[in-house]
Amino acid sequence: MPSSLAVLIRTKRNPVVRLAARDGSHSIPYCMTDQPPAIAGRPAWRVTVLGEADRLDAQLASALPASDSTASPSPRVDAIRQAIDEARTIADGKSSRWFFDWWYGTSIESAWQALHRAQEELVMVLPAEELKAEAPHLRELVQETFTGERRKTESDDVDALNGDAPDPLVVRRVLGAYHAKSGGQHQRVRALRNQLYVLSVGLVAIVIPLWARGCTTGEIVGLGALAGALSVVFVVRAGSPSGPYNLMLPQALLKVAAGSATAIAAVKILDVVNGAAPTAARDSMYAIVFGFSQQAFTRLVDQQAGALVKGPDPRSGSAPTQSTATS
Repeated sequence: MPSSLAVLIRTKRNPVVRLAARDGSHSIPYCMTDQPPAIAGRPAWRVTVLGEADRLDAQLASALPASDSTASPSPRVDAIRQAIDEARTIADGKSSRWFFDWWYGTSIESAWQALHRAQEELVMVLPAEELKAEAPHLRELVQETFTGERRKTESDDVDALNGDAPDPLVVRRVLGAYHAKSGGQHQRVRALRNQLYVLSVGLVAIVIPLWARGCTTGEIVGLGALAGALSVVFVVRAGSPSGPYNLMLPQALLKVAAGSATAIAAVKILDVVNGAAPTAARDSMYAIVFGFSQQAFTRLVDQQAGALVKGPDPRSGSAPTQSTATS
């Protein structure tokens, strides 16, 4: 091991032992302690971004010749390190306007865009053998990203990577297209998540005043919500889209809120239709049956979320190599 890398650093922020150049130009993860790299309570997306930043750091260090460890880095290497540092800074930071940051996904999108820039530039400095090793993974990305004649053209270009002089521009072009697609999926998932929360809040804003004014009973509201909660099994079975945005929670909340609202409406309508005096037992039965029947309406949301489950994973744009693998 070069002496210029023989400095061990351990930080409280990240309990990873790192090898750092003596001039402080860069550092790479060397080994792990018995502690995980995540701090308790840190959001999962931040841990993922930090892990990917460390992985790219290590891949960059292994790609550079040993003679470059103390020499002045090229502008491209500087750009890669700046993008990695930008992602790491965002993941370590905390926004003062946390709600707007969460609603619009500012920090998440900025961090992943920085990592994607680093990934796309990193392939320009990888040796030929590593570019060839990326070919199988790139073929998968081509199948997920392109269609028609463009897919065939890109597949042929990826196959050409196995030649004597693989073209890094091909790798960067495929990664860029895949990253753009995954970014679009991020936006769709976040938009759906926000819509589900708005719908849930709107239904709760209707149910609570009706209950408070005595238009319904707490038993009907509770049984309807419980019946709606039973249909959450459909959400769990379908899964949640890959990436930093979780749709399971807002889907479940919508089913609970919709269960209460549907139960209240059904009980009132059926009591009028029957023309008989309402009874607690009958109304409870209506609340349970129609509270669960909200699945007929919220199933459309489940189908939309299910379609997004099949979308691209933002982490898939960075293929594991023989020396560094994603976690």
